[in-house]
Amino acid sequence: MPGGPPFVKLPLFSIPVIEGDKVTRQVAIWIVLELAEGQSAATLEPKERQLIDAFLRDLYGMFAQRSGANRIAIQASIKERLARTADSVLGPGIVKQVLIQQLYEQERPH
Repeated sequence: MPGGPPFVKLPLFSIPVIEGDKVTRQVAIWIVLELAEGQSAATLEPKERQLIDAFLRDLYGMFAQRSGANRIAIQASIKERLARTADSVLGPGIVKQVLIQQLYEQERPH
């Protein structure tokens, strides 16, 4: 949409949640970044791999900390944490908002 904010869709993040020696859940998450006015997808290119790696580390860490909870993938917490990570990797003000396009959490049979 002309004049609208630029959006960048990241690849699917598929995170296994491990408790002890077993994968107990699988979380799939599609993330879209809304960039600040004046930014473009080209702004992300030099640091996109670094950003994806940082997001993966954050998601693994967050889900591991919550592994005993009923639901480990809490949308608001994910968005807040990844927004801080985006600011850290890309610099403040590049990403306006982290959007979650889809979030799916599935328990695995023991």
